[in-house]
Amino acid sequence: MNHYLKVGSVLLLLASISACSNSDEPNSSHSFRIYEEDGVTIAETTSGPKYQEPLFTFEEVLVLQEDPENEDSMLFRVGDILHGDNGRYYVADNGAHRIAIYDENGVYQFGFGQQGHGPGDFATLSWLNLVNGDLHIYDMMVERVSRFSLEGELLEVVSAPLSVEPSSGYLFRMHLTPDHQRVVITQQDDYRSGDLWSRRRGFLYSVEGDSLLTVETDWILGQKVYPVGDQFNSVNLPYSPSPEVCYSPFHGFIMGTGREPVLDRCSLDGIRSQIRFDKEPVLVTAEDRRRARASYDERIAEAEGVRRAMLLAEKDVLEWPDQRPYWDSFGVDDRGFIWLREYRTPREMRDEDMRSLYMVISPEGEYLGRVRLPSSGSATRISNGNLMLIRNDAETGERYPTVYRIRPTVRGLRYP
Repeated sequence: MNHYLKVGSVLLLLASISACSNSDEPNSSHSFRIYEEDGVTIAETTSGPKYQEPLFTFEEVLVLQEDPENEDSMLFRVGDILHGDNGRYYVADNGAHRIAIYDENGVYQFGFGQQGHGPGDFATLSWLNLVNGDLHIYDMMVERVSRFSLEGELLEVVSAPLSVEPSSGYLFRMHLTPDHQRVVITQQDDYRSGDLWSRRRGFLYSVEGDSLLTVETDWILGQKVYPVGDQFNSVNLPYSPSPEVCYSPFHGFIMGTGREPVLDRCSLDGIRSQIRFDKEPVLVTAEDRRRARASYDERIAEAEGVRRAMLLAEKDVLEWPDQRPYWDSFGVDDRGFIWLREYRTPREMRDEDMRSLYMVISPEGEYLGRVRLPSSGSATRISNGNLMLIRNDAETGERYPTVYRIRPTVRGLRYP
């Protein structure tokens, strides 16, 4: 997803999830409409989601098979997984700086790539995508997209059409549209009165490199920066999500901060629209604050030296807004569904066996409902109706790239 589902090591098979009562019936109080407001098209869901949870079950269909006698088949640090239209699975392995390809049964076929900065080499494999039948691979470290055939033949290397001038800025992601315009997303940080602020920008560039369109999120307080001795250290503020910008062929640019249940969209021709959905705010309680401070006290008691001093300073500057964000990240799958990961504290994630809870928005902007994914530590991706992620074996600690089939559990909902 992400960005997609740049966007959450998973439990075993979730072949079935017990449904809530009337889970296959639309919510009788559900309402969805599309209308114009000041020249902007609004897709609005009111009175709750369309369906009661769960929306889907996740049926394990295969585990990508690593052969101990074939080192090329071994995966070391997976960055992304993609399911191609040809049935094969393409895995970006940052540990080996290469792409590993598995067939529809999860059996290793071949791979390509090596560490380096030359044509066909990789530094950091950040994102995979299929465009017009070709495999596009974004490398954050060298700021480029490499285009390959599905058989691993290098076809083209496209560099980012801009450099981020400030030292605190960097290229976050780049995409190629079917006509090879460059969709570029950057992240830029700025220090204001001792605080660190962040924003993300989206650009659309022509083939010649001219900027055709620029969108950006609002500034948002992301971190506080404070001195400890001669060093500067930073701490993430609780309940303070970073601004998000992602790109989807279905929507163009999508923007949101998680502070309000609203997503802004901007198509590549500059037309703006918005998605709004009904969601009750979750207030930060006194018990939330008590637990968090007790957790910090435990960490301080176990720490020594500079680490202890940093934690003490961190505790003094913590800020607690009265309301939690609605989500902390979101992404769009290859069918245009938007997946927003609901905010959860670390304690809540542990209590829920590290399984993330997502809100699912239809390509048209209708809030369909919620679903809890299997637990995952990395490389969560939805592609061709499959959920692909890394499953951890709690007893052995082994990590397995696992593919789940997404099956709707409500009548009338088709996915993909």
